[in-house]
Amino acid sequence: MLDTKSGKVTNIKVPSINGLAAPTHGLTMDQKGILWATVIGAPAGGGGSLLRVDPNTMKYDVFPPPKGSSGAGTSIDVDAKGNVWATTSSGALRFDPSTHEYKEYNSPTPTDNGPGGSYGIAADRQGNGWWTQINIDRVNRADVETGKTLEFKVPPRTARADGVITDADRKLYELAGVELTDFSGFWSQGPRRMGADKNGDVVWVCDYWGGNLMKYDIRTLKTTLYKYPTPESAPYDASVDKSHNVWVNLTNGDSVAKFDPKTEKWTEYPLPTRGINLRHISLDERTGTTQIIVGYTRNSMIARMQVRTKEELQMLKAQALELSARANK
Repeated sequence: MLDTKSGKVTNIKVPSINGLAAPTHGLTMDQKGILWATVIGAPAGGGGSLLRVDPNTMKYDVFPPPKGSSGAGTSIDVDAKGNVWATTSSGALRFDPSTHEYKEYNSPTPTDNGPGGSYGIAADRQGNGWWTQINIDRVNRADVETGKTLEFKVPPRTARADGVITDADRKLYELAGVELTDFSGFWSQGPRRMGADKNGDVVWVCDYWGGNLMKYDIRTLKTTLYKYPTPESAPYDASVDKSHNVWVNLTNGDSVAKFDPKTEKWTEYPLPTRGINLRHISLDERTGTTQIIVGYTRNSMIARMQVRTKEELQMLKAQALELSARANK
């Protein structure tokens, strides 16, 4: 926990073997302000459990999935009813905090190649879960009413090497397969992390290698792709604000970008540090203003960017002019 006023950092350690801390990956906050994370190696669950942390008391609980179920993995989200969703190696898990019951959903196309099977996850306002399979260009949707899972194949991107790679090169990729972690096939879009508009009917997915932002209409299931204007920026994660704008962190661009669905226009905000390798983005709108929180992965820092209104900017300008006038007296 980081106190942004004092700068004090408080660690919450979940013990694992040999006195080490259990590694975690995904982290989110529910409607009650409770933190949820995926945790591996905690004593209560071994691997792939859900971690609940009360930030007011600093107390935590670990909820392991039932035996025979896949363990919680990379990403996590909370739906409108307070259910917790997490990716697994074979699909996704839904956890009901009131009953402590798990429900497992499997991807229609199983895979053991790439980073953890499923990667990003989001829960829409209808309570359905969505997740990506980055290594095979799939987006999946679990219907909680029917219990069925539907998959969407992401259309292949135009290869950067079209006209350069040979038929033999393509055949080699198809036969041998590729470990798609930080390297992709020439045709891969790489749907990575995603965010649901909790006040709308849209789920947004970042195509990490393809450089797109994909929109899924949760009612019609129509898909729309929006190309990011700067090549190889590597859009990583999507977070939606109360005005339905989509905020994306650009891993290769050291920037944060805002996509306005109404105008279909991008606005890029370069960050002051280079080589930061952005891997997460989160929004804080509790005070009425939008603050964007990002982690500088390679610099061990957290950055906060505040979006000010025109009125606030005019007020700040007036204050600056007043201070300048006083200094010159």
